[in-house]
Amino acid sequence: MIERRSFPSGRGRPSHQYRLTEKGRRRSGGNFADLAMALWHELRSVSHPEVRRGLFERLARTMAEMYRSQVSGRTVVERMRSIQRLFAERNVPLDVDESGQLPVLTAEACPYPQLAEQDRTVCAVERLLFSELLQHDVRLTACRLDGASCCTFETNGV
Repeated sequence: MIERRSFPSGRGRPSHQYRLTEKGRRRSGGNFADLAMALWHELRSVSHPEVRRGLFERLARTMAEMYRSQVSGRTVVERMRSIQRLFAERNVPLDVDESGQLPVLTAEACPYPQLAEQDRTVCAVERLLFSELLQHDVRLTACRLDGASCCTFETNGV
C-alpha cells in the first residue's frame, strides 16, 4: 500500500520518497478518484463538441475561482511562485524556471495521473486553469504523455 522511490544524491545514501499506492489511496478513505473518473467520463460523453468544450472551460474557470484567493502577485513570475506553493500544499510539485526569455512552470508530477492516462483533455483543462490563475495565455510546451520527463507550461509574454 506504500511505495518508495529512491533519488540518488551524489555521494552517500540516496534520499527516499514514500507515498500511497493506488490501493493505499483507496483504503485511506479519501477516494474521490472513482467519482472524478465517472464525472470525467460523463463530460467526455457529451456529443456536441462546442458544448463539451464549453463544459471543460467552465470546469477550469470554476477550479480557478476555488484557488484564486490563494494566488497572489503582480507579475506572472510572482503568480507562478504562488501557484507553486498552492500545489505543494496538495503534494503536486511544481517548479518555476526564470532562466529563459519567458518563465516556465513545470509540473514534476501530474495532479490527475489516472485521468491523463485515459484522456489528455485533462492537460488542456490544466492549461486553462493556469491561464486563468496567471492572467495570461499559457501553452503546454512539453507533456509526459508524449514522453517528456515533465509537463511544462509557458506564457506568451511577461
